[in-house]
Amino acid sequence: MQDDIPDLSQYTESAEYYSDAYAQALARQDYAGLVHAQWGLIARGSEAVPYALTLLNHDDYEARAAGASILGWVGETGTHRDDIIKALIEASYHELQRPAPEDGHEREALDTMIQALSQLGGTNVVSTLGRLIIDPGSDSDRIWAIVESLDNVIDSSVFALDEDRGRFLTHFEGRKREVMSNKERI
Repeated sequence: MQDDIPDLSQYTESAEYYSDAYAQALARQDYAGLVHAQWGLIARGSEAVPYALTLLNHDDYEARAAGASILGWVGETGTHRDDIIKALIEASYHELQRPAPEDGHEREALDTMIQALSQLGGTNVVSTLGRLIIDPGSDSDRIWAIVESLDNVIDSSVFALDEDRGRFLTHFEGRKREVMSNKERI
């Protein structure tokens, strides 16, 4: 067990209990309560998927990030993997369209969605991350987050053939150079 991951067997309440606890902690801005409820939802596995999906559309960016994180954890082994990937892809596109606040914190939700997608892997995830790279709304920081996610997915042998990987990486390197060139002009 990693140091930052609690013993999930200690979370024995229902998904409904942890969903209510999360909503209450969010209303109070109780960070410890949010963390506890989030781990409780992760421990409940597929039972937590419906609530986590609703969090993806929440007004609060931290709630959207929590929803993505929960889905990334439970989607790896759950029966809802394809539905989770589809929801995360859709939420990522919606998140990218949100205006970026001056403090940049709202972009943390998109970063968490990208991370969750990379955890889940699969070819549709690669194409989604590729589209997020070329989206004009993606700034250089976002692109680097996507690069790291793609690195995780690519290293997990998602490409059937080496030439598929080569074509993708060639396209990606071109886009990365373009973004960095634009950043230098600013």
